[in-house]
Amino acid sequence: MLQVAETTSLPEELRALALRAIADLHPADVQTVDRIRQLAADDPSPEVVAVAIYRLWPSHLSLRERLDLLRDPAPDYYGHAWVLRSDIPAQLTAAQTAQALLWARDTIQQPLPGRSIVLATSLISRAVTLAGTNGLPGLPHPETLIGEALIALANHRDLLYGVEGRTEHEALGDALRAQHSLRRALMLHLLTHLGERDFLRVWSAVPHGCLTTYDDAFYWMEHWEQLADVPPAPARLLVSITPPTDPDLQSRVEAACRAHPALRQITEGWAPAPEPRQDTAPPLTRTASTASHGCAKHLPPSTPPPPRPSAKPGAPSSTR
Repeated sequence: MLQVAETTSLPEELRALALRAIADLHPADVQTVDRIRQLAADDPSPEVVAVAIYRLWPSHLSLRERLDLLRDPAPDYYGHAWVLRSDIPAQLTAAQTAQALLWARDTIQQPLPGRSIVLATSLISRAVTLAGTNGLPGLPHPETLIGEALIALANHRDLLYGVEGRTEHEALGDALRAQHSLRRALMLHLLTHLGERDFLRVWSAVPHGCLTTYDDAFYWMEHWEQLADVPPAPARLLVSITPPTDPDLQSRVEAACRAHPALRQITEGWAPAPEPRQDTAPPLTRTASTASHGCAKHLPPSTPPPPRPSAKPGAPSSTR
């Protein structure tokens, strides 16, 4: 079976099935393990590589080796490579996810041929979810690593917005929207470590509305002092929302403006412009309908009557 798997002239699906059919590996099967590792490292077929990784994990591969060796599947082919890439993030423990986040950041920052940016994006999503719920072992401030990964991810917009990476890109947005405290810590990290231009690059690269939400705007108003050193334009983005109509939210805005007068100038733009005053009624225009066209025809105002001649001096005035 292993010889069939190694024969590159055979169809890749047949080779992958032969590799799956090999009996369970034992520590004594050193030669067999080495041959399968060779397939995982060098075979041109992502399908064969995926099955080789499946056979070697976890006894004969480290986590980093597993992530390094995985190849993206062929476009529009949903086989072993696609399934493995989709399954890996959920299979990891919290401690393994912390290690995988390091790998994802490094891979996105310095991509090497064959390394999967799509897998790295999925691992960031998994790290966001775990860090925002129970935390990640050994990472007291996961927003730092996640932020570094997102900064590098902005260089891969074409992949993320393309067909291949769109699902993982949207999943990253969903994960960030669900973790409120982590999202705000991440936003503060980005704002305080990036210039305005670089921040806007990241802002435009991630899914819409995943770095800050409508509710976050009120949080930032009430914690405006945290943004004291942030450039004005990015800070304004955080609170540029549709004016609230809920009385409780309006009260929160007013309280925040009293505590932070700099907010007043921003929120004043929320109020609708006053209606223009009209001190005199507009002149009336007489119209008449024309039977031939059915539209209004504007007529000139009627000629006022001539003034009455004034009485001659000394003439008697008439009285009623």
